[in-house]
Amino acid sequence: MSNNNLLTYKVTTKDTLNRADIFIKGKFENFTRSQIKKLIESNNIKINDNIIKPSTKIESKDKITITLPELESTELKPLNQSLDIKYENKNLIIINKPSGIVVHPSKGHQNDTIINALIGMGIKFESYLGKPKPWLVHRLDKDTSGLLIIAKNEITYNYLTKIQKTRMIKKQYIGIVQGIPNSAKAIIDAPIGRNKLNRKTMSITKEGRHSLTEYAITKSNNNMSLLKITLLTGRTHQIRVHLKAIGHPIIGDILYGKKSKYVNRQMLHAYKLSFKDVQNNNIKVESEPEKDMKEFIEFYFNN
Repeated sequence: MSNNNLLTYKVTTKDTLNRADIFIKGKFENFTRSQIKKLIESNNIKINDNIIKPSTKIESKDKITITLPELESTELKPLNQSLDIKYENKNLIIINKPSGIVVHPSKGHQNDTIINALIGMGIKFESYLGKPKPWLVHRLDKDTSGLLIIAKNEITYNYLTKIQKTRMIKKQYIGIVQGIPNSAKAIIDAPIGRNKLNRKTMSITKEGRHSLTEYAITKSNNNMSLLKITLLTGRTHQIRVHLKAIGHPIIGDILYGKKSKYVNRQMLHAYKLSFKDVQNNNIKVESEPEKDMKEFIEFYFNN
């Protein structure tokens, strides 16, 4: 290895020769075969400085070089923050994400995210391009709390993202909105895309992606409602955008509504997940809202 972004191997006469993808997998065990295939297809693996195919035959004295993409070679720094684990097996983990923390490293949040906390907790994740990688199946907004699925390996990640696309992972939320919707129960069907006037937000647009959100009023008072919400698709900010579109934004959502005199964040919590795992086991997990949201519900809806 000449630097952090370049891995090299010189084939010797003692090596058992094989096709490139199989041979390289045997020499670089941190990579899965599918990862090696992707690196070959993106021309990041070469033999004697030549572009190859997965089926290229390895020969004695060949020089193999693997160039790691810059983004994937970034070291994830551990964060000393313990997360509430609601479910865990050898293939996946489900945590109860607290509000106020970003899920994934990004500009302005490089070392203080859920991903950094998972690394800091010492949970074993399969490596990707030589680095430990928590395999995020979906995300939650910074100020949304609740259940989050992280795969521990690529096979589980691929399976979960596949069944997620076919709506086989049921995700349910609790949300508190301004006002009382006209229908006690309804499905909001409106396409969502990037807001052309404000790139930080999403909006209802004809060019957007098909989006479905189901809600049911659980309780209401004179100026707000407690909803149970089911995501039927998974778009960025979907619940927040759809509820704003029908005139009932989430209380405390300053991006799609307005600042609240009651709370300091949006009152949205992912409380229930259900799906079948890779072994066809039924996984069902629930979590209660955080203290601020529980107290809000108790004071305004249960008194």
